[in-house]
Amino acid sequence: MGVRRLTAADHAGVLELFGKEADHYRFLLDDLKWNGYAGEQFMVFGEFASGRLVSLLLNNFSNLTYYCPVERDPEGYRQILGQLSFAKVSGPDRLVQQICRDFNTSKSTLSHLGMVKQVLPPAQPDGRFAAEIISAKEELREHYRLLLSAEEYSGLSGDEEGYVSREWNRLVSSPDRIMYLRLEGRMVAAASTFHEREQSALITGVVTHPDFRNKGCAAEVLAELFGQLLREGKYPYLFYTNPAARSVYLRAGMEEICPWRVTFL
Repeated sequence: MGVRRLTAADHAGVLELFGKEADHYRFLLDDLKWNGYAGEQFMVFGEFASGRLVSLLLNNFSNLTYYCPVERDPEGYRQILGQLSFAKVSGPDRLVQQICRDFNTSKSTLSHLGMVKQVLPPAQPDGRFAAEIISAKEELREHYRLLLSAEEYSGLSGDEEGYVSREWNRLVSSPDRIMYLRLEGRMVAAASTFHEREQSALITGVVTHPDFRNKGCAAEVLAELFGQLLREGKYPYLFYTNPAARSVYLRAGMEEICPWRVTFL
């Protein structure tokens, strides 16, 4: 048994390690492949037993993620943890608790991870228009004001022009997208992708204007976005804590995977 740094040549063994759970964590596997298992701030380690990979540890910038398909003491990694730089540990709740048992932690948050493999048709709001992808800076200004209209985004940092500049640069330099629904001449709901990769995309920024809630607007946007991603061969993944959001995601076709914990050191 031993621990060593993994390279792109180990990818087949990593896929074998995840096995039937590979689809549940495709966003993580895509990230490994996207970064080529290499980089000063992207290091991947594997634990081997009898010549087979039995667990994995990813140090991605300031984050640490541990994966093992079965209950297994992560003791083999203790010798290298002191050489790594990280401020938080994230992953499936049961695994984070295993790897953090000897750490002095400051706080911890628990959310849930879900994914979509098949879209369920939404209840369509009356007078709806087809959802569209943001393709102009003026639409980003509308999107900024939509976010500010919702209490859950009241802490949005920066001014409007700063937001437009940051988001425009992100959208033109990556596969990420923002989809929105317009009703009565107003942008009333939206959802974004983040870290789009070859076979996965994280969903973020799901928002509905307070005047248009409980009318199926968010579900309409999500159904269109999920369908678009799935047709491109990408699974959508969501992290959520809000029961109302969970209900919307389930109606749109989300399957729940596991509790997801982030623990800060």
